[in-house]
Amino acid sequence: MELKKQVIKQSDEKIKAFSQITFDDDYIVKDHMPDVMKIICASGKAELEEKRVVSEAVWLTGNIRFEVMYRSDGGGQLPEVIQGTIPFQEKVSVENVKEMDQLQVFFQVEDLSASIINSRKLAIRGLMNVELLVEEVAQTQIAYGFLDGEDCQVRMEEEEMLNLVTMQHDILRIHNELNLPKTKPNIGKIICYYVDIRNKECEIQNHQLEMHGDAHICILYMSEEQQPEWFDEIMHFSGKVNCPMDEEPQLYWVRSQLLQQKIEAELDYDKEMRQFSLELAFDLNVKVWAEDTISVMKDAYSLEKELKPSYQMVTIWNYLVKNEAKYRVAEQMKLENGQEKILQICGYKSGVAIEHTKVLEQGIRVEGILSVDMLYITMDDGFPISHQLEQLPFEEILDVPDLKGDVKYELDCGVDQLQVNLLDNSEYEIKATISIGALVLQKREISVMESCEEEAFSENEGEQAGIVGYIVQQEETLWDIAKK
Repeated sequence: MELKKQVIKQSDEKIKAFSQITFDDDYIVKDHMPDVMKIICASGKAELEEKRVVSEAVWLTGNIRFEVMYRSDGGGQLPEVIQGTIPFQEKVSVENVKEMDQLQVFFQVEDLSASIINSRKLAIRGLMNVELLVEEVAQTQIAYGFLDGEDCQVRMEEEEMLNLVTMQHDILRIHNELNLPKTKPNIGKIICYYVDIRNKECEIQNHQLEMHGDAHICILYMSEEQQPEWFDEIMHFSGKVNCPMDEEPQLYWVRSQLLQQKIEAELDYDKEMRQFSLELAFDLNVKVWAEDTISVMKDAYSLEKELKPSYQMVTIWNYLVKNEAKYRVAEQMKLENGQEKILQICGYKSGVAIEHTKVLEQGIRVEGILSVDMLYITMDDGFPISHQLEQLPFEEILDVPDLKGDVKYELDCGVDQLQVNLLDNSEYEIKATISIGALVLQKREISVMESCEEEAFSENEGEQAGIVGYIVQQEETLWDIAKK
C-alpha cells in the first residue's frame, strides 16, 4: 500500500573541522622607506582567493595583508607605515569532504607580530584560525496517510519540528562617505585607521535581510602642513540583501563575517581633500526555519486484510531557545615601565574571540578574550605616536532552560559598547559590553512508518467470535485493544 508522505527539510551539519595556519616570512623594507628604528604596532587580515577540494583534503589559497607602523631614524615626528602581503597555500585534511560540497570557510588572524632583524629587514609571524563547515539540506519523508484512501483505521500523532525554509549565502557591501569637521585641517596622507563594528543586528522582513549597526571609525592622518591629526566618528550603517520566501520567517540565524574594510581620502564638493570614503563587505550565511506541527502516521489496521507496517527512526530538531547575554567589562590598566606616557588617546578598536564552550545543566558556558587596541599621543614630542594592546579574558553562562539530551548550538559574539577613559598619564580604564547570542536546537529521534505491506486474512483469522472477553493490560490503549 502506498503511503502519502510529507517532506521535511533540515540543515545537516555534514562536516565541521578546525585548523591553524602559521606564517613566518621576512620582509625587505622598500628603498623609498626610511630605516626602521622601533616598531609601534602590527596588524593583519586574511583574504581567501580560492578553496579547492581534493581527496579527503581542502586546499586554501590566499594572502595575509599586514600593516606595520614604525618609527624611523630620519628624525620625523610622524610614524611610517609598511603595507605588504604574505601569500599562503595550505592543505587541510578533512575526512569525508567531496568536491561537490558547498564548503564555507571562516578565518581570523591572531597573534600577528613584527620584529626587527635589521634596519632594512623585518620578520612577520602570525597564526590564522580556520573553521571549515559543510552544511547540506537533508530531506526527511514523514508518512501521514494512505495514498489510495482505503478503508483503514489509522493512528496519528502530532509532532512539533523545525522545517528548513531556506539556507543561503550572500555578500553585503556598504559604502558611505565621511566629511571632516571644519575644525580639522585638510588631509595630506592617511597613516592608519581603525574600523570597529558595534551593535550589529540582523532582521528579516518583507523578503529581505537587513543588517544594521554602528561603525566606530578612528583615522590618524597627516595634514597638508605635515602635522599629525586624528579624526573619529560613529557612523550608523545599514544594508539589505534579498531573502525570498513564501511567508514571514518564524526563526532565523545569520552568521556574518567582515571580509573587507577600506578607507580612502578623496575630494569633497569644493575640490578640497576633506572627505573619506568607507567601504565594508560582510559575508552572510543565513538559515531560516518554520516551526511546524506535523501529523505523523504511527500505526494502521484494517478489518478486511492484514497490514504489516515497517518503521524507521528519523532525526528531527526542535527549537529550544534563542538567547542573548550581556557581559560587562570594567578594568583599570597601567602602562609597563619604560613605555611612553599618554598625553591623549587617539582611538581604539576591539575584537572578540571565543576560545572554549561547554554545555552544562543550566546552560552553555562561553570562555573568550576581548582584545583592545589603543593608539595614543605621547608626551614625547620627538615620537608622538604609540600603541598599546590589552587582552581581557571573560567567561559567561548563557541561560538555557530545559537543557538536556543531544543539542546543537550556534554562537555569535560582538561588542556593543567600548570606552577607554584616561585616568592619568600611565593609567586608563577599559569599559566594554560584550554581546553573546546563541541559538540552541534540541535533537529528537522519532519512529515513522516507512512502508506498509498488505496480506489477505487466512480462513481462521477471518472468523471472529460474536463476543470476546478481554482483560486490559497495564499501559494498553484503546487503539491496542481495537487492533487486536
